[in-house]
Amino acid sequence: MMKKTTKPKILFLLHLPPPVHGSAVVGQSISESAIINDSFECRYINLLVSKKINETGKTSSLKIFRFIGITLNSLYEILFNRPDLCYLALTVSGSAFLKDVVLVVFLRIFRIQHVFHLHNKGINRNKTNLIYRILYSFVFKKSEVILLSSILYSDIEAFVPKSRVRICPNGISDLFHNFKRRTINVDKKVSLLFLSNLIESKGVFVLLEACSILQQRGIDFECNFVGAEGDISKYQFDEIVGNMQLSDKIHYLGKKVDEEKLKFFTNADIFAFPTYSECFPLVLLEAMSCSLPVVSTFEGGIPDEVEDGKTGFLVPTKNAEALADKLEVLIKNPELRLEMGKAGRHKYVNEFMLTRFEHNLNDILLPFFFKEIKTTMPLKKVLFILHIPPPVHGSSIVGKLIYDSALINNSFDCNYINLLVSRTINETGKSSSLKLFRFLIIWIQILFKVIYNRPELCYFALTVSGSAFYKDVLLVAVLKLFRIRRVYHLHNKGVSHFQQKKGYNFLYQFIFKDADVILLSKLLYADIETYVPLSRVYVCPNGIKDEGLNNYLKMPDPEKKVNILFLSNLINSKGVTVLLEACSLLRKKGIEFECNFVGAEGDIDSSQFNEKLKSLGIEGYVKYMGGKYGSAKKEYMNNADIFAFPTFYPNECFPLVLLEAMSYSLPVVSTYEGGIPDIIDDGITGFLILKNNSQLLAEKLETLISDKKLRSNLGRAGRLKYEKELTLSRFEHNLDLILHDISYK
Repeated sequence: MMKKTTKPKILFLLHLPPPVHGSAVVGQSISESAIINDSFECRYINLLVSKKINETGKTSSLKIFRFIGITLNSLYEILFNRPDLCYLALTVSGSAFLKDVVLVVFLRIFRIQHVFHLHNKGINRNKTNLIYRILYSFVFKKSEVILLSSILYSDIEAFVPKSRVRICPNGISDLFHNFKRRTINVDKKVSLLFLSNLIESKGVFVLLEACSILQQRGIDFECNFVGAEGDISKYQFDEIVGNMQLSDKIHYLGKKVDEEKLKFFTNADIFAFPTYSECFPLVLLEAMSCSLPVVSTFEGGIPDEVEDGKTGFLVPTKNAEALADKLEVLIKNPELRLEMGKAGRHKYVNEFMLTRFEHNLNDILLPFFFKEIKTTMPLKKVLFILHIPPPVHGSSIVGKLIYDSALINNSFDCNYINLLVSRTINETGKSSSLKLFRFLIIWIQILFKVIYNRPELCYFALTVSGSAFYKDVLLVAVLKLFRIRRVYHLHNKGVSHFQQKKGYNFLYQFIFKDADVILLSKLLYADIETYVPLSRVYVCPNGIKDEGLNNYLKMPDPEKKVNILFLSNLINSKGVTVLLEACSLLRKKGIEFECNFVGAEGDIDSSQFNEKLKSLGIEGYVKYMGGKYGSAKKEYMNNADIFAFPTFYPNECFPLVLLEAMSYSLPVVSTYEGGIPDIIDDGITGFLILKNNSQLLAEKLETLISDKKLRSNLGRAGRLKYEKELTLSRFEHNLDLILHDISYK
C-alpha cells in the first residue's frame, strides 16, 4: 500500500441546524465539505443549545443540560483525541459568549492551538463594559481570528492585531444553476422579495414603511415577506400591514425552503433586505446567485457582497425614505434590474461559490498544522533540484510552482537549482558544448550546496531515460556520496521499458536504492515497482492555478458551431494526426464543427500540418493557430466546447493541459495513457479511448457535438473534480505534507 501522510486533527466546535441561520448553514457546509474532510481528520461538536428560533435568548433547564453535554464532549475530545487545532465558531456577546469562554478556558489549559471564526459582531460596542473587556482580553490573547470581511476588522481591532486576522467570505452552493435568464415582462407587476425570519433588526418595519411611501407615490408593486416568525409574529405583521392599508400589496407567506423558496426567488424582480444588525448575510448571496438586483444597507460586511450602483443599491440603515427611492428606481427601470442582476450573478460565481469558500477556509486552516512544528524546531533544509522554465513543459511548470510557493518556502529552509540545460524546445534532445557547460555549472552548484549547506533532504525532479537520465545519475552520485536523503519526483516514465537494457538496470538499482519516490498517479507505480517498494512511494497529483472560474457556468450557444480544441505542441505522439483523421471522419458524416490546434511547432511543422489538412479535405474545418500564451490562450479555452487530447506520447504521465481544460468546464476526450484515467473519469468528466484509434475518437466527438446537455454535464463534473482534487493549493499542501513526512521521519 502506498504511503499516506498523517492528516492534521481538527476539532470543529460550530453551529449546526436546527435552527437555520447564517452561522449554522456555514457550519453544515463545513461538516459536509469533501475538501475539508479530505484535508483533515475532522471531529465535529454542535455548539447550539437552542434547537428552535423561539428558544433563542431564553434560559431553560433543557438548554443548561445541553450545554453540560457539549462541555463534557469537548473535554473528552481534547483529552483523548488531542486535536492539533480547534476551530471555534465564537459568539461574541450574550449568554452564548459566556458559554464559549468556558470552552476557551479548556483549550488554554490543555494548550490546544485554536482559531475563532466570527459570524457575528458587537465587540466594539461591548468593550466599554469592564467584564466584557476582561473576557475579550483573555479570549483573544494570541488567538487567530477568521473574519467574513475586512470591513469587520474595526469591531475587533482593540483586541486582535491585523497580523492574526484572516479573511474568508462566506459561500453557498449554487442552487440556481438551472435558472433561466431573466427577461422583461411589462405585463407583470414588479415583485419585491424579503426573505428572512420576521425579526425587527432585519429591517422588516423599515421595508413596510418604504412600501407605504411607494404606495403614496402611486407606484404599483407587490412585496412578499418569506420567513419564520421571530420577534414579530404573523398577527403583529398583518395588523401593521392592515393599518398601513397595504394588504393588497404586501403578503406574509411564512417559512419556505428548497423548491418553494427557489420559486419565490425565481418570481421576484428585486430583493430588499434593509437589515441593521448583520455581518455577511447568506441570503444576499442567494439573491445574487439568482440574478436579482439587491437593495440593502451599509451594515457589517454587506458592502463586500453588494457593489453599490453595480449589483444593487446600498442605503443608510433605518432610512425608509432612501430605501423607497432606490426601490422606485429599480421598479421603473427594468433594463437596470436585468443589468444589476446579471452583474450580481457574475460576482457570486467569481467570489461566493461554496467551493471557493471551502478552498479559502482549507488554505487558512492548513498552515496551523505546521505552525507548532516551525516554532518548536528549526526548519529542515531542503535542496530542490528541479526544472524551471524556459522551455515550458509539464515538469518545468510544476518546478516553477514549487519555486514560487509561499507554503513550501515558509515550511522549509529552501535552496533551488535549475536542472534544465536546454533553454528552448529546439535544443531538447540535441548535444552542444553550451549544454555541456551548463551541466558542469549545475554539477558544481550541487557540490557546493551539499558541502556548505548540508541539506537534510534533496528533492530531485528525476528524468528516467535518455541523455538527461545519465546527467541526473552523476548528480545523484554526489548526493549518495554525502549521504543526503533523497526523494525523486517523477514527471516522466519509461523505467519498465528501459530496465531490459543491462546498463539501465544497473543504474536504476543504484539511484533508487534507499530513495523515496513521489508519483503523479497510483497508476504509474507499475513503471517502477521492480526497484521501489510501495512503502517508499507517495502519490501527489499535479495542480494548477484556477484561471477558468469565469467559464464555470458557460452555457452552450446554439447559434455557434461546436468548437473542438487541441492545445499542445505539434508532436505526432500527442495525437495530432489521430485527431486530424477523426475530424476527416466527422466531415464525411456531414457533421458541422470547427477544430483549432494551438501550440508551438514540434516534429510536425505548420507546412506539414497544412498539407495534411489538404489531403484529408478538412481545410475549412480545422486551423493551426500557432503557440498562444497568457490571455490569448485563455481566449481559446473560453471559446472551446470540447477539449480533445488523444495522446500516445510514451512519457505522458499527468498532462497539465487536461487540468486546464477541466478548470474551464470543458468535457475532455483523451486516452488511457499514463495517469490520465486518474484525471478523467470516463463517462463522467469526459471520455477515454484506446490509443491511435481515430474511429473511436470521432465517435466520442460526434456524441458530444450532438448533445449539448451532455457537454454541459461532463464539463460541470470536470470542473467540480478539478476544484476538489487538482487545484494548485491542493497540490502545494499535498507536497508540503509529503516533504514533512519524509524529512521528519
